[in-house]
Amino acid sequence: MKRFFVIIIVVFFLTGCLFDFPEKYELEFGETEITTSEYTDTSAPTATITETAEPAETEPVYVHPHERFDLNRLSLALSDTSQITEDLEIISNRYRATGMSVAVFVNGEIIYTFNHGFSDKGANIKTNDDTKYRVSSLSKTVTAVCAMMLVDSGELDLDRTVSDIMGFDMDIYHDTPNTTRHLLTHTSNIIHCKAYEDAFTYRPPLTIPQMLERGIWSADIPGSRYNYSNFGAALVGAVIESITNERFYRYADDNLFSRLNMDAGYLRTLITDTDNIANIYKEGELEFSVKTWGRTESLYNGIPLGQSYGLSECELIISASDLAKIGIMLSGDGSVDGVQILSQESVDLMNTVYITTQNKAGYIIGQGLQLRIYDYLMDGRVISGHPGQALGTVGGLYFDPADGTGVAILTNGCDLYSEDNGLYSINNDVLFKVYAHFFN
Repeated sequence: MKRFFVIIIVVFFLTGCLFDFPEKYELEFGETEITTSEYTDTSAPTATITETAEPAETEPVYVHPHERFDLNRLSLALSDTSQITEDLEIISNRYRATGMSVAVFVNGEIIYTFNHGFSDKGANIKTNDDTKYRVSSLSKTVTAVCAMMLVDSGELDLDRTVSDIMGFDMDIYHDTPNTTRHLLTHTSNIIHCKAYEDAFTYRPPLTIPQMLERGIWSADIPGSRYNYSNFGAALVGAVIESITNERFYRYADDNLFSRLNMDAGYLRTLITDTDNIANIYKEGELEFSVKTWGRTESLYNGIPLGQSYGLSECELIISASDLAKIGIMLSGDGSVDGVQILSQESVDLMNTVYITTQNKAGYIIGQGLQLRIYDYLMDGRVISGHPGQALGTVGGLYFDPADGTGVAILTNGCDLYSEDNGLYSINNDVLFKVYAHFFN
């Protein structure tokens, strides 16, 4: 009898590893990065189900960019920005932001920037247009841009199986295998699992085959359900490495950031202007020094080439002004300052709704390729964007592809609140104030 109970317990444990159900790991509004144990934000909300999802009822729909914003309407707003500056200062103080930077853009140009507080309180360095923040989940959107560059070059087919690309069996349903499109829309059944959370506690970190042994799947059929997955998003970096045969962070640097003259990167050691890297604060006190961030090439290069994870989903360091340029690209024709990064077709694909989710307040949110699409935030506008939140920081990139308007918002520590509409409160307040002043 004792042996019988031992067998039952073992079977239950193994089943739980294979079908690691998303009820445990689905995150509120899709945020809370899992970093190494030494960097985990223990104050972050525990993972709970807050969204349900069904496949989109219609074919994917995208509103193609059409008439650009009439710049004549901006003359008054730009002639006196004292009110919007005062409003943003009030918001910064309301949410006790240690540092905050905002960049507003339209028709391919940044028209206004705002900076509040300190990027490094210890060194008495104030935020400025060059302040670079760790942007957590906003990294996913930029990683999707990198993936779509490979689609444009013909090297990546979004519907080719991940198993075929990476050379490992990444599926439990072989009649419906996981694809890169699934990873980019959070509809794979590769979930935010315990194996991923623990992976960087090992030296070297766990390899993909080792992760497979520990159970990384939910019981969902790929494409049938939205299930926000940091690990699934992280594997986009592995897909890019497998195709290019170079480190993901190098591919991003050579083919995106360098081409746009951006001092940005997925590793702290890739940033040139280290004085302007923002540290992370919690309730005004230093939480993490990003300037001495302990994650370097030596750690990630311990993972075999073609198996990268832990970077592409959360580790991007970039300024609000450069993040705004990503918004310019995705709200326009795929170019920035005359440099063509993506085709119009790829921009359209990223802004396409593939599946919808309903949050606990009843709002229906569309999911594109690492973009969320909101048709209810503002009358007459469909807003695309993505938030970022981890370790006490909050940020967001939001834009309207119909007229090329948008705003990038980054902080290095603030009070964390969420609105019923699916936005973090500080992002919500900045977004509405910016649009009311400039684009009403």
